[in-house]
Amino acid sequence: MGNSSSKYLIKTGLLAVALTWLLFTFYQLLPMTCYFRHMKVIFAEIGIEPTKENKKEIDQKIHEYLGVEYKNCSQTWKLIKKHRAENPEHFISELKTVLTQ
Repeated sequence: MGNSSSKYLIKTGLLAVALTWLLFTFYQLLPMTCYFRHMKVIFAEIGIEPTKENKKEIDQKIHEYLGVEYKNCSQTWKLIKKHRAENPEHFISELKTVLTQ
């Protein structure tokens, strides 16, 4: 019985490692758009509708515009709030130019 338990634990452990790797890999493929839900009004003003097809491209353009490493979601959102607070009209105008090119 002890041998059987050991095999079960090994299989379970290997399964857990495999699932963790799969989730990590899948997570890396997803565009990091955690701040998008806060930008619905901005996207509406610009005339952009994020979709599954264009979300990654929009996200990459915003990161590039702000000079933030891609997928650094929290820093991107921090800079969006800063630029918007400093000069909302200018920020919206520049963002529209960046996203509609």
